[in-house]
Amino acid sequence: MVTPDKRCLTDVQVAELAAAAGDYGLAVRVLAYRGIRFGELAALRVGWVDLMRRRLHTAEAMTEVGGRAIFGAPQDHQCRSVPVTRSIAGDLAVHVAGRRLDELVFTAPAAGRSLRMPNFRRRVFDRAAREAGLEGSLHTS
Repeated sequence: MVTPDKRCLTDVQVAELAAAAGDYGLAVRVLAYRGIRFGELAALRVGWVDLMRRRLHTAEAMTEVGGRAIFGAPQDHQCRSVPVTRSIAGDLAVHVAGRRLDELVFTAPAAGRSLRMPNFRRRVFDRAAREAGLEGSLHTS
């Protein structure tokens, strides 16, 4: 099977994509700059955000099976500690302030449910890519 070449975005393009993603701009920046997979982002808990050390701990991933969100080990079965920039750490601090440690960091608009790739792609990412002039050249995996 032939896989498409991955496209690397410039900082300006990431900023434009994040701005166009609205409330999910921080999620787009985390995906773009931190090297975590969508399933790891969807499963990220507030308690796994270490603001003092500026790190995200990817201890779990979310996959969708038969229309249900299933939480389990990450794709490579390895928990990782991923560094974050000061800027992202500062924005994460605001984003998670006052939330319980077991809550998901990024949620779907409906009642704090987990993000689902198809919905996120259709409602947020594709629209943001169009607005940023990047339509058709990006993929989420």
